[in-house]
Amino acid sequence: MRPRGTVQAGDGWVGNGDTPPPAATLARFGGFTLENGLLRHKDEVVRLPPKETRLLACLVEASGAILPVGLLLDRVWGTEPVGPESLTRCLSMLRTQLARFTAEPVIETFHRRGYRLALPVKHYTLESGGTLNPIWQTSFRQAEELFLQALQLLGRRSRIEFAMAQERLGKSVAIDPNYLPALTAIGDLHIASAMRRYDHPRLAGQRAAAVACDTIKRFPEAGGAKAILGFSLAVIEGKDEGFALLDDAVRLDPEGWLIRFYRGWALGGIGRFDEALADMVAGLRLSPMNPGLIGAYGHVLFCAGRAQDALAVLREAVQVLPLTTTVHAALAEVAGWLSLHDEALAHGRLTETLSEGSSSLSGVFAYALARAGRTDEAHETIERFTSSGDLGPIPSLIAPVYLALGHPNLAKAALARAEEEGCTFRHLARWDPRLSNRPSSGDAGLQVLPCP
Repeated sequence: MRPRGTVQAGDGWVGNGDTPPPAATLARFGGFTLENGLLRHKDEVVRLPPKETRLLACLVEASGAILPVGLLLDRVWGTEPVGPESLTRCLSMLRTQLARFTAEPVIETFHRRGYRLALPVKHYTLESGGTLNPIWQTSFRQAEELFLQALQLLGRRSRIEFAMAQERLGKSVAIDPNYLPALTAIGDLHIASAMRRYDHPRLAGQRAAAVACDTIKRFPEAGGAKAILGFSLAVIEGKDEGFALLDDAVRLDPEGWLIRFYRGWALGGIGRFDEALADMVAGLRLSPMNPGLIGAYGHVLFCAGRAQDALAVLREAVQVLPLTTTVHAALAEVAGWLSLHDEALAHGRLTETLSEGSSSLSGVFAYALARAGRTDEAHETIERFTSSGDLGPIPSLIAPVYLALGHPNLAKAALARAEEEGCTFRHLARWDPRLSNRPSSGDAGLQVLPCP
């Protein structure tokens, strides 16, 4: 026996006695989830005494590293005067509890060395709203801090925050060139910039693909990087080989909500709506309050011919997420097509306000105005944003405005520009009810594309 709170040479990771190791908010291993000291196996709570919970948290946080006996005694018992036999009993009780849920060995013993978690573990931060962001261990704390700052900035979705996030991600990989989360986030940022038209879509896609290719060379099993490359090829470049990469990405990381979004968005563009919507639903289970994903889900439902379902989903979402641009934008589109003009105008105006001067979604409010018969204001809105000096509105979203205003040739020109630029919405345009002769509420409209 030795006094608690001391660590001998060779013990490795040093703690401060009573305090458990700094754990990620949520960790998954096998079928278990450990979140803030609460252990679950699938949907069932696993009740553990405090010492066993602290011991398991130590092993989970170490992510497969062997932890010496002395270190575990310090971590679990702090200054209590106990010996190795206490750890042996605690481990026995913990193993007995875990064996009720799995036949796999969860904890391994290494004679005269210590113990480790035998199952692969993934660590996550848990944002408000339930979004899980994976964390990979890096020996450079500053690299991780910069990465987490970038995630917060990206969540705000404005052009300025995107630029700030890109700067922090660049610094993160400069500190640790092999820090996979930051490498993947850089690719995701380029895709998001293409979708929000903060950058030329085809150029942004090429940048994303270059980052993804470099990442895959170093990490062949990186599902996120494969999804980025697959999306760039399938959606932005229109190449079929992107779908195999997206399938492989889901195989490698079925719990990646962004991977599910990428594949679902791509599948919608080739009319495989059952699969596309299944991916979107899977993504929403993993990130249930993600406004971008909810807006995308509503848009894909709309293009799948399920306007009423889209309307219901989006109406419910804006009650919970009242200040989210993408949800208001999708709701304004659907309501406008269904001739719910007051609702469409209200959400279109909110979209413009929340976009903070960005022209990318300006077509949403203009479409609501055009459908409501306020043609002069619709023309004025288009003119204001097309002459704003940036890349202008998303062409696949401005085409329905021109069609609603009775300018089919301008609508076709906008779609041609979308094709040329690699617009990330263009592949869904052929299914967009606003651009075909599908009837809405008694209003057949004009046809610019053949109805699929």
